[in-house]
Amino acid sequence: MSFDKKRFLNNVFHLIRNSGGKKIGELEKECGVSVGYLSRLTNNVDAKPNIDFVENVAGAFGISIDSILNEDFALLSKNLYVEEFIKKLIDDTVNRTIEWVTKTNDTIKEYTEECLMAKITDDSYVQIFEDADCGSKKDLYILTSKILPSGELEFIADNRFDPSAEIGELVDRLCKYAFDSACGVKLSPAVKSAIDEYMRM
Repeated sequence: MSFDKKRFLNNVFHLIRNSGGKKIGELEKECGVSVGYLSRLTNNVDAKPNIDFVENVAGAFGISIDSILNEDFALLSKNLYVEEFIKKLIDDTVNRTIEWVTKTNDTIKEYTEECLMAKITDDSYVQIFEDADCGSKKDLYILTSKILPSGELEFIADNRFDPSAEIGELVDRLCKYAFDSACGVKLSPAVKSAIDEYMRM
């Protein structure tokens, strides 16, 4: 694989931003180059970092040379963030902290007529849609809403998560639990307490 200078520099600056306070000048000194080296490297199109600098940067952050050269750290961070969010949705669904309902899809028309929806904050909802042309494809949306004077919800912003393979598997798991939550037997707290007491006998 050929050297991608832009990716390397993006990874270096991403690591600095997420290092908890490390300054560019500190990293440059630690890696044995003069202060301003990264700036010159960024601004000079033809300049390339020497291998010692690449090794020293990787060592300074405790990562492999292969990772800093070939991975996209910003994208990885975003995917991990979304993965953690979906895992929390799964846990909260299993533990009945959030409840899912089946709802008529009047939001996004290219999907099937019904979707699954759960309220996660006072003004935010998660919706899961199935693609009308391909029932196996699930899309996850976060929708921000406001309550109109009539009491109806008006959605004002949304974000569709375009899943990687890993996120797609998590969305499939979430769909299963969300469907069970929406379509399963609903127990009031009093009834659940009575059943729990009976099961302990």
